[in-house]
Amino acid sequence: MSREIVHPGPIDDSLLRLQPFHISEHIWNGAKNRVVKVRRATQSELREVEIPDAIRDLLERAGFMGVAQISYFPVDNHLISALVERWRPETHTFHMPFGECTITLEDVAMLLGLKISGAPITGYATMDWAALVQRLLGMTPPESVLVGGRLRMSWIDRHFSDVSEHVHSQEQLERYTRAFILRMIGGYLLTDHSSSFVSLRYLALLEDLDACGHMSWGSCVLANMYRELCVCTNYDHKEIGGSAILVQLWAWYRLPVLAPPHPPLSTFHVPLGARWNRALHKPKEEKKDKIVKYRKYFDRLKRGDFVWQPYLELLPTLPPYCFEDSQVWRSTVPLINFHIVEYHYADRVMRQFGMVQHIPAPPIHSEKLHDLSLRGKDNMDWSRMHVQFVQEWQSRFHRVWTQAACDTPHLSNNSEYMVWYRKHTKRWISPSSAKKGYVTDVLEHMYHGTSEKHRHSFDFTAMHESIGHCLQLQDEVSRVSFPSTPAPPATLVKADPVEVEYIGAGRREGRGLSRRRRRVEHQDLQMPVPPTEPPAGTYYLTTLTPYGDITQYVYGSAQDISACETSGSKSA
Repeated sequence: MSREIVHPGPIDDSLLRLQPFHISEHIWNGAKNRVVKVRRATQSELREVEIPDAIRDLLERAGFMGVAQISYFPVDNHLISALVERWRPETHTFHMPFGECTITLEDVAMLLGLKISGAPITGYATMDWAALVQRLLGMTPPESVLVGGRLRMSWIDRHFSDVSEHVHSQEQLERYTRAFILRMIGGYLLTDHSSSFVSLRYLALLEDLDACGHMSWGSCVLANMYRELCVCTNYDHKEIGGSAILVQLWAWYRLPVLAPPHPPLSTFHVPLGARWNRALHKPKEEKKDKIVKYRKYFDRLKRGDFVWQPYLELLPTLPPYCFEDSQVWRSTVPLINFHIVEYHYADRVMRQFGMVQHIPAPPIHSEKLHDLSLRGKDNMDWSRMHVQFVQEWQSRFHRVWTQAACDTPHLSNNSEYMVWYRKHTKRWISPSSAKKGYVTDVLEHMYHGTSEKHRHSFDFTAMHESIGHCLQLQDEVSRVSFPSTPAPPATLVKADPVEVEYIGAGRREGRGLSRRRRRVEHQDLQMPVPPTEPPAGTYYLTTLTPYGDITQYVYGSAQDISACETSGSKSA
């Protein structure tokens, strides 16, 4: 029997050009499982109590009141690591079995409550750091806590743990608020790989708290997280910084089976991330094979497992700043954090906005941007260095995508998008999942090929080989490996039944095992029979609505598809 090569993809490598260097290639080839260390600061004394009333108004003005209400909770290193295996630096999306999905500007606004539409986070990344700290925090740090342009966060904890020491003037309250925000930035929003320091270039932007409140801190956090995910797709990279809580919260809302068993708090008028406060007091024990379970789960995800729009019913319970300028969520724009520039491709995940997903345009960002760092770039004004990207961000309202609304986001495998996607993606990370997936592919092909419409042209020789390959993959080929010679006939020895008269005499014994057991009737396993042919031109799978009726999104003809593409083109 010939052997079939199960190819996980991509069949067409024009999109995923970095596949030979991606962690998924190492895992497929049998490399040891890699669990990244999620970098974030230890819990600060500033966060052990409620937000001080004295600085609430200042936090509101600075745009950090929402994210300040999110408490410290454990992060699942194995979950983050498994998601990294699905992250593609070429597209800034997770490649799942049902299509692309990603963390968008909408997720940042809903989960963290950070401002999205505003001035980009950029400017000079070098200055007199000690003088800056003295001017904005009111004290000069010793050289031992300053490393380059970074400040040790334990120094912040030591000098700004008690708000009562900083309430004697408005200037003192503003200094305390800056320290409070800076600790959040370094602790779990823009965490670096030391877990102990925070960059002081962000402190320079906190001088005017009102101006700070008009800056796009949400796009800054997302740019940094995109960069961390992209860099972490290198198998030899062992840790990840940025906002890991953003990734974990995104996974909990999009894939509810991954969330803690108890529901979040019913707290209104706070970002959704704050509703998980105290949801987990202690991290669960992380077993070595936990990442393997996550990997197989993602490999075998079904269309209905992913929640494309998890926030719709929750919008009335959120504060207004969570959905301010919401049209920007659907834009293709560069996300900027000083030297970091990462593109936000909303057109690749239109189903997350309740819209029809067409084949997306090729990514436009340069791979060279991923190598750009701050090393050797003293006195660099990044707003001028990246003037092209700053101008693109400023024109974000003209870079918004609009498509026709869809009744259901579940695409069938014969849809235009899914046919394209399956050729351009890596479908499986684990070889064991690929075996099961290949068998399912063969069954799907056989089902359609043997239908009445295609039966006359079906190749039964190819079907015979495909079935053999499936048996090989399931280690069941012995079922069809018949012996070359028949077995010799068995020699039977006739024996009389044994009768034991004294068993059960005068007692309730000797009646066999069935006497004290309940009899149950066998029930047949009834399998639903799928239709012999899918409806002509069906783009989306038919689904039942809560009212019981069937809805479907249908493209009746190629002309209709062309017309819909024309009406759903990007607004310039």
